[in-house]
Amino acid sequence: MNAAALGSLLAAVPLLAGAAWLRPPAAAAGAARVRALARPFVLPLLWRGLREARIEEPPEAMAARGQQLLALVPTWTDGNVLFASQLALAASARAHGAAEAADRLLAGLALLEQARRQDPAGTVEYLTTAASFVEIASARDPALATELRDRLGEPPDQIADAFLRRAEAASPSESIADRRTYLLATAIAAALRTEDDARALATIERMRQRLSTAVDRQLAEQWSASLARLDGFLRGDPSVTRDTLKDDPLLRDMVEALNARGPR
Repeated sequence: MNAAALGSLLAAVPLLAGAAWLRPPAAAAGAARVRALARPFVLPLLWRGLREARIEEPPEAMAARGQQLLALVPTWTDGNVLFASQLALAASARAHGAAEAADRLLAGLALLEQARRQDPAGTVEYLTTAASFVEIASARDPALATELRDRLGEPPDQIADAFLRRAEAASPSESIADRRTYLLATAIAAALRTEDDARALATIERMRQRLSTAVDRQLAEQWSASLARLDGFLRGDPSVTRDTLKDDPLLRDMVEALNARGPR
């Protein structure tokens, strides 16, 4: 991801900036002392407000209340991911138009970047989660995908890939490389939903190439065989029908995308 793209992400942080009293002091030790003193008095109130927000208020409210809570427990990795998802996925799905949806997705991604700085131990989870947010939101809303590409100068799959490359650099791991491979399944389903079969076929080829180096050989071979059948269907192989594909659990999202298009 280029500098301009990263700047766009970081610029989204102020969208959910809290009240001034929530901003930690400049000195890390001082901030820790303030949080330790405040927790016993403030946490019960914040938890109560959070429960109410989940029932009565939109996801943006839950995200905002979550940021107040995380100001006191900034290294709560699961909490950081949960509240970022309220913006990046739940709130973006409720947005009025692609521009607003992109604002909320970028705000959620910015919160993960902020969490990564405060909680370095969660770096890999934050970065892989960010990649999944981009893929899921873009697959769900083609207009949002276009908006992201226009703003950041790269298509969503490359934006997601950039997050995953950073995760690999932070903690080189074959398992992360595999996650990067299987994430492409989301992109295939997204292409099928928009009837972009050329992009779906190209992504199938890319994913099968990556599967050739996956650690879990048995799973990789199962995926490769499933994708080969999907490839044949898209290329008009008469021996492969939707009925052939529908019983394959690995292709569930792809078959749903095909069914949404109606009969071939």
